[in-house]
Amino acid sequence: MRKKAGAFIMSALLVATSLTVNAMDNGAYLASVQTSYANPDTGETVDGGTNIALGDSMCESIVDDQVLIEKTDNKMYVTVGLGLMSNVSEVSMQVVNDKGEFRDVELTLTGNCERDNDTCNHYRFEMEPDDKYFSPIMFVTPMGRDVQFFVSIDYNSIQEGTGNFQSEMLEKKAETKNDKVKEKSSDTSQKKEQVNKQNDKDNTSSNKVWIATGGVLVIIAGATLIIMKKRRK
Repeated sequence: MRKKAGAFIMSALLVATSLTVNAMDNGAYLASVQTSYANPDTGETVDGGTNIALGDSMCESIVDDQVLIEKTDNKMYVTVGLGLMSNVSEVSMQVVNDKGEFRDVELTLTGNCERDNDTCNHYRFEMEPDDKYFSPIMFVTPMGRDVQFFVSIDYNSIQEGTGNFQSEMLEKKAETKNDKVKEKSSDTSQKKEQVNKQNDKDNTSSNKVWIATGGVLVIIAGATLIIMKKRRK
């Protein structure tokens, strides 16, 4: 009976999460997270580790308190900060859907920062609205093996912002805006150039008229002098 009640509560939470994500406007958001060394669905580790308490402490120290969520139309991207990178040689990522199925996702390194006197890398990946967790896999050099743990997003804590993360979506918007400004500036420059060319053309035509007029006056003056001289003779 308890298992059925737990399953019902979990299903309700997943539905609520999916509705929350789908209701989000396109933009960049920050959200709090909760880490777990063991799989929250089974209570067991997936990397063979046995000291869950120590693993929980390690995972909490590795993962940033907040993640960046970028919502664009029907897609959602998450950027997480993973620290203690001086002890890590490889990083990969899996996500877990509402059926408990794991799938690999592609990681993009978007930046890094310094945290706890060590490097914290920022990794971006895609998640679906009905995914329950994301699960980093890190090869910890001193341990000589992969360590895998779980992170859940608290969608009730969502607030607009990017924190110390780099938002690719906002960068693209900025690039588009700059392109539009450059295009407008280019159009203005072309119009100014056309106006200047027309003014030069008008000035050239005007100068030609003045030169022609001056030439005619000179000719008339010369002819007048010649006629006056002839009359004197």
